[in-house]
Amino acid sequence: MDKEFLFVLLFCYLAKSASYGELAQDHVSSKYNIFLSNLGSLNPNCKPGDLGTLRKSIISVRSFLDIFVYAYNNASPDVFKLLRKELNELYTDIGNFDDLQHVNYSPSDAEKLLKFCLKDKDKFNKNKKEHNYGTYINKPSLDKLYMRDKSELSIDFWGNISALPIETYSGIRNLGLLVKGQLGSLIEAYDPFVNLTDIYERKIHDQFHAYRKLIRGFNFVTSYFNVFNKTVNYDVTKEAYGRIGKINDEINEYEFYTKKGNTDKANKIKTELLSDWKDLIYWLDAKKFYNLLNYYLRLIN
Repeated sequence: MDKEFLFVLLFCYLAKSASYGELAQDHVSSKYNIFLSNLGSLNPNCKPGDLGTLRKSIISVRSFLDIFVYAYNNASPDVFKLLRKELNELYTDIGNFDDLQHVNYSPSDAEKLLKFCLKDKDKFNKNKKEHNYGTYINKPSLDKLYMRDKSELSIDFWGNISALPIETYSGIRNLGLLVKGQLGSLIEAYDPFVNLTDIYERKIHDQFHAYRKLIRGFNFVTSYFNVFNKTVNYDVTKEAYGRIGKINDEINEYEFYTKKGNTDKANKIKTELLSDWKDLIYWLDAKKFYNLLNYYLRLIN
C-alpha cells in the first residue's frame, strides 16, 4: 500500500481520536503566532485597506479560542476573557478603519480611526507581557474541561447553543455537538432572517448581521474539522456568507454617507442594497438553503 496513503489514514485516525484539548493544542497556538507576526503591519503609516491580512488572522485566532474555550482554565484573573476582549477590540476597530476604503473618506476620518487601532495594539502588547498570553495559549488542558457561563461566550459558537462538550468524548465528537447546535440556531433563525425589512436601519441591520455571523461560525468549524458521517459540499453556505457580506458592506456605506449628510449618495446605495437583498432571498430559496441546513443536521452522529 502507498506510504503516503497510509500516512493520510494515520493522520485521520489520530485527528478523530484526539481529545478536545489536544485539538486545541494543535490549532490555537499556531494561529496565535500568525496573528503576532501580522501585528507589525499595524503602524502609524497605515492606510484604509492595508490591514486585511491582519484582521483575518485576528478572526482566525479568536474563532479557535472560542471553539476551544473549555480547554482553557478560568482561574482569576481569567486570561481567556482578557485576551478575547482585546482581540475583539482590535478586530472591530481595524475593521472600522479598513472599511473606509469603500467610501470617500477624509484624512481626518482615517486618522481618528487609526488612533483607536494603535491604542488597541499598545494595550494588547502591554497585557500580553503582564498576563503571559503566549504561555496561556500554549497550555490548554488535554483532558479536563473548564465550564463557563454561556452568556460570556461568543454566540457564533458555544454561546448560542445549549450543548456542552463532554470530557469522555473525542475532540471531533465534541465539535459535532457544537456544529449540531450551530445548525439548530441557523434553522431557527432562518424565517425571521428572510422576512426582515428595512435592513438598512441600525436595529434591523444588527439582526441581519447576526445571521451572517452564525453562517461564518458554521463555515469556520467545518472548514477545519469533518464532523459529518459523509463528505459534504459547503459551496452554498460559503456563497451565502459572501452574498450577505456584500449587502452588509453596502449597509455600512449607506450609514457612512447618511451620517455625512450626503443624501443622494446614501439613497443610491440604499436602492442597490435593497435590490441585492431581494436577489439574495430569491437565491436562498432557489438553493433550498433551509432544506440544506436540515440535511447537514441529519449527517451528524
